[in-house]
Amino acid sequence: MKTWIFQGNTKTFDIDGYLASSTGYIRWRVAQYANEIHAGDTVFLWRADSGVTDSGGVLAECRVVSEVQDLLDDEGSKPFWKTLPTESIQSRVILKIIRLANKKEFIKRSWLKTDGVLSNLHILRQPAGTNFPVTSDQAARLSTVWQRTGIDWSRSEVVAALTLYADLWNQPISKNIGSPVETLSQKIGRVPSAVYNKLMNFRSIDPRVEAAGLSGGSKVDRSVWAEFFDTTLNDFDIANLKSENDRLWSKSPVAEDLPFATLESEVERLDSASLDDLFKAYQKRLGTKKPSRKATTQLTYERDALVVSIARKRSDQTCEIPSCESSPILLSNGEKYIEVHHIIPLALGGDDAIDNVACLCPNHHREIHLGKNAEALTATLKSIRLNSSRNLTNQVVD
Repeated sequence: MKTWIFQGNTKTFDIDGYLASSTGYIRWRVAQYANEIHAGDTVFLWRADSGVTDSGGVLAECRVVSEVQDLLDDEGSKPFWKTLPTESIQSRVILKIIRLANKKEFIKRSWLKTDGVLSNLHILRQPAGTNFPVTSDQAARLSTVWQRTGIDWSRSEVVAALTLYADLWNQPISKNIGSPVETLSQKIGRVPSAVYNKLMNFRSIDPRVEAAGLSGGSKVDRSVWAEFFDTTLNDFDIANLKSENDRLWSKSPVAEDLPFATLESEVERLDSASLDDLFKAYQKRLGTKKPSRKATTQLTYERDALVVSIARKRSDQTCEIPSCESSPILLSNGEKYIEVHHIIPLALGGDDAIDNVACLCPNHHREIHLGKNAEALTATLKSIRLNSSRNLTNQVVD
């Protein structure tokens, strides 16, 4: 599978509005590389510079779910064209939105210019166009940065940055390609600008520095600083700091606590749509696909946020086992907590589809996996879904 960057021209199209209004599936024109783009490929959507500083960059991750084919533009895109184009059938693919970036998660174009791997992205060298190839090395680096951007720094990352700060004490600090800052950014999966800013945060904490650095050091920054800075000597406990850094980073080029974007972030976006709109989006897509499998330390499955959102709304976030007496768990935002269960497990060939999922309270979810009544509960859910599937066939499809 390949990785691509698809660019949206903000002068003619409101890409942010289009993505925010989508219920999970969009269409995108393929003007280049039509013979090389295939279902299963990864696409990062890129907002072109709009004339505003740092407005260009990566704002979404998608999966290609169709081959390139002759299609009309997405009907839902019409309100977002600033100058409505002439309707015509063109080469397009259907994309499934995996994740949309919020303001903190957006990857700015300017950040990538000092990155030893991503500075050579085709879209940075020749920005005119719609579809841009991404090499395997660039794809791996971009995926890591995409997962890290907007996520709070972990202790292991802060220890690595503090070790570099100690090494660079009283020396100029640069984030250019090949600098110690850029080298560390490759190791921990952050962009060079983020590492540089972290070092400036340390400068604001450092009692030896009169000139203030960047304000805003986190609790973790201050905790790690206090752990390794000897106020009596007014200097670092270098031996312990480097020993801890080696312990944390000697086994893997990226910290083992690397967080991944969760399914929940995309489900929350979809939850703002009505159940009727979610059903329509579900019915429009091209068939029901088995979830893709990803090789990590164990076999995992990519979940469909649209399926999860429909399941929650369909059950009114209530356990679907009849006569369930479990008290609902209320989240901090006042909503009820519920878990989405696959009736036939994905690992056993079950579909990630609305007729194979049910909402369960935590007690029944554990019972259906581990309890002696598992078979009876599963049979109950199959019966419930069979009836709801019959009702679904009566829904009107656009």
